[in-house]
Amino acid sequence: MYLSTDEQAVIDGTVPAVSATDTSHSSALDLGSTYLWRIDEVNDAETPTTWQGDVWDFTTQEYLVVDDFEDYNDYPPDEIYTTWLDGYEDPTNGSQVGYISPPTIETEIVHGGAQSMPLLYSNTGGTTYSEGERTFAVPQDWTKYSIQTLVLYFHGTSGNTGQLYVKVNGVKVPYPGDAADIAKPRWTQWNVDLASLGVNLANVTTLALGIEGVGATGTLYVDDIVLYRLAPEVMVASEEIWIEAEAADTISPPMQIDDDPRVSGGKYIGTDESVGNSNDSPPSNGVATYTFAVAGGTYRVSGRLNVGGGNSFWVRIQGATIPAETEIHSSGWVRWDGITNLGSWFWADVFSDDDNENATVLFTMNPGTYTLEIARREDGALMDVIVISKVD
Repeated sequence: MYLSTDEQAVIDGTVPAVSATDTSHSSALDLGSTYLWRIDEVNDAETPTTWQGDVWDFTTQEYLVVDDFEDYNDYPPDEIYTTWLDGYEDPTNGSQVGYISPPTIETEIVHGGAQSMPLLYSNTGGTTYSEGERTFAVPQDWTKYSIQTLVLYFHGTSGNTGQLYVKVNGVKVPYPGDAADIAKPRWTQWNVDLASLGVNLANVTTLALGIEGVGATGTLYVDDIVLYRLAPEVMVASEEIWIEAEAADTISPPMQIDDDPRVSGGKYIGTDESVGNSNDSPPSNGVATYTFAVAGGTYRVSGRLNVGGGNSFWVRIQGATIPAETEIHSSGWVRWDGITNLGSWFWADVFSDDDNENATVLFTMNPGTYTLEIARREDGALMDVIVISKVD
């Protein structure tokens, strides 16, 4: 039997292959790798003595889960509070470590699966940081399977402050991106190069998450802490413009601003269930407008949505160029229809319902100032945050 990570090995041997003469074989395999194998029949009484079999292949899983928060119950006392939060004192008692409150597990703002971990932190009373730590009952070996990267995902809340960091066996790594990312209500991927830590990765006993900075407060959601050999690339836009939907320059009825403490800034825009505009012509009312400036290039528009009882908006940026193959109204409006209802707040790019199987619409703009218009189409479609991001 031959086992190799490259098909060429079983063709001309240019990549080393493992040969086994027994009926079973064990080998250390890497994460996220495709292996090829072949069984040859050997009979010394025949010529030729070896008959090559077909080449088969299999692919190993991409990552190992450190914690995905799926196994915790919804109310304390629970394992989540002993594994992540135990040992930290309330700062009102004189501790220099901020207190992370033990809320119920989060079931709506999740990256994968059905649950995430919320961290409510407050660096008050003279404290300089808040931190939650997990101690592994059995030390973990993070050198296996060619593991190279620790990946975690965090979701911010508007108004969050402070500097996020992670610790492995007590060695701290500050979040290298924009510190303000912890205030953005979306999932952000953070890749940590394990080789740079300088710790014994074969004996990992503690993993901690913290936010430092005197006076820093907020709520941060964490999910899917995993280990990769080859981590997914982190996509970072070269230019991003964040707009709270309720911060419209103008907004006309029946589009309105409503309150919700769980959304960014505590407010969102939308129409109620009694009004709609589900025909194929943009409305003359129910429009929110936003002035913004760009450096120039090609951009996409994304929204944090809850489509509820309806599922569509109209979107327009006058003066922007849209690819000719994109279906738009003669007045330049994009009919953003057919948005999947996920039953809670989620992110989606603006697409044209009739364009190339809902492909993202790209807006090309010269340097300057433009006006984004968001109009009602079907009732119950709600919008919390708008992001305009450069893609080239």
